[in-house]
Amino acid sequence: MLIYGQKQIKYKINGIVDKTLMYDGTKVFLNQIWIDSTKSKDIDSTIIKNGKFKIKGICQELPHLYHIRITNVTGNFLTLEPGTIKIQIDSTKTINIMGTPINDDLHKYVNKPWREVEDILKSQNEMSSKINTINKYKTSILKFVKKYAEYPIVELFVAQLDDYGTELPSQIIKRLPEESKTKLKWRKNKINILTNQYK
Repeated sequence: MLIYGQKQIKYKINGIVDKTLMYDGTKVFLNQIWIDSTKSKDIDSTIIKNGKFKIKGICQELPHLYHIRITNVTGNFLTLEPGTIKIQIDSTKTINIMGTPINDDLHKYVNKPWREVEDILKSQNEMSSKINTINKYKTSILKFVKKYAEYPIVELFVAQLDDYGTELPSQIIKRLPEESKTKLKWRKNKINILTNQYK
C-alpha cells in the first residue's frame, strides 16, 4: 500500500504527441478537479513543440485528481506524484497516461474502461451491450476506489458510482477522508434540492 502524507512533492510530466497530428504550437492545460465544478481551475499550461511538451512543479503530496487536456483532444484523468508521468497521444488522438503507480492504476481502472464506454455509446450496438459495458466500468472504478479510498483522488469516482445507483460498502465509506465525506454529502444535498425544485 502506498503511503502519502501532507508534505510537498515535485512532479514532472513528459508528453509525446504523434507528429501526424501537427499539434505544434497547441496549448496543453493541467486542471485540478473538484466535486464542486465551479472550483475546478487550470493550474498550469504549456505549448507543444516538436511533438513534445513538459510540465513540472510542486504540489501537495496527498493524491488529488487532475485532468490534462489539449485543444481538439478528449482529456484524461491523472494525479501528480513523484516520478516521471508519461503522456502519449497517438495518431487517433488517444491520450495514455502512465509511468507512476497511481497513474498506472488510473489508466487501468478508469481512463481505459471509460474510453470503451464512450465508444460503445457512440455505436449502434444493442442497449444490452451498452449496459454491460457501463457495468464493467462501474466495477472497474469501484476497484480503484477500494484501493485508494483514503485519498481525495477518489471523490469524483465515488460521486459517479452514486449517480449510477451503486452503493458503496460501509468499510470503504469509513476509509474516506472526512473532508471528502463532507464534500460528497454537500453534493448529494445539492442534487436533492435541485431534484425537488423540478418535481
